[in-house]
Amino acid sequence: MLQTEIMEQSDKGLAEADLHLCNNYRHLLIALGSIAAKARPATIIYLEDDTPLPADLRLRLSKACPQARFLFTRDQDQIRAFARLPAFLPDILRRNVTIGPHFGLQRPQNWQPPFLVGQRFATGYLYHAGFFLSKAVAGLCNHVVLRESGLNNYVSLSVPWPKALIRLALGQRPFRQTWGEEAWIDAVEVTDPEKLPASVRAKARKLTSAEILDPLPAPISRSIASAFLGDQLLVELPSRAALLLTQPLSTIKICSLAEQDAVYSGIVARLHGAGFKVYVKPHPLDQMTKLRDVHLLPKTFPIEALPYIIDQKFDVVLALCSAALSSGTRPIARQSAQLLPQELFDAQGFPHWPRVIEKALNSVTGPI
Repeated sequence: MLQTEIMEQSDKGLAEADLHLCNNYRHLLIALGSIAAKARPATIIYLEDDTPLPADLRLRLSKACPQARFLFTRDQDQIRAFARLPAFLPDILRRNVTIGPHFGLQRPQNWQPPFLVGQRFATGYLYHAGFFLSKAVAGLCNHVVLRESGLNNYVSLSVPWPKALIRLALGQRPFRQTWGEEAWIDAVEVTDPEKLPASVRAKARKLTSAEILDPLPAPISRSIASAFLGDQLLVELPSRAALLLTQPLSTIKICSLAEQDAVYSGIVARLHGAGFKVYVKPHPLDQMTKLRDVHLLPKTFPIEALPYIIDQKFDVVLALCSAALSSGTRPIARQSAQLLPQELFDAQGFPHWPRVIEKALNSVTGPI
């Protein structure tokens, strides 16, 4: 059910405002920084399908950026509102074509979500092009920008055959898809435009999270960043402090939960053996059991916010394969280590992980 909070705007204000469509905490940090930089009202639609926003965090964020109007919904709810074709038809078809006014066929780009009827926006910032609502709100914006969501921006994704048939009928590449190649996306803003697939490189321009957050007055950037932590404020880091960023390996079907726990327990044990005090920032979708003798940061805290809260740096930050280590943020550690190459970060590569991780850890801790 849609929930509207924070502030109402006049029709004139909405026509001039920007729109941000987010679905995780990092997106929210960047969106709030962008809105604070422009110092004018804007709307944030937050999709709660995967990572709902706790009520206390909603309140803290609204206080940190009063220019933002928040709308909370789920992508699945909007698909149900759109889909009017018979239920026996494939879902992929029902969420791409519906029965419009006067019984004509209608695409998501020409459909208005019920909570946005009659509204238009200057620029729509999308943080992932794969959601149904991304297509729907694009039609309400004068200009549409896709921002970096993670490593998936830099690869072409395989397309299953039912979707491939629809893409072929629409004149698109059938079996490969790159986020940003959609005709309704005007520009792509990422950290490394030169690394994007060739099909979207012409739309790309360089923009990092640091370029958004660094120019803000320090009290504003600190207020926004601190809102994600709540009462769990960080104090001075100890000497030889290591930060481990986890990923939801079992959730994304790379391995079992037991195997995931074994991977991260092994990394933590290795860091303890090298004399590090270990901090862990779990991924919001992470279901792992509790690691021993670590300091946990909240799942709701985007690690890109850390430099705007404390001046100190960790001695080392580690991740298996995370865009957070290479997304144009301020450095959060004196040394960073991606333990796996991207080509091994899948179920097929999992059997090779112990050897590769061991070699990468040797460069951080030395052989133990």
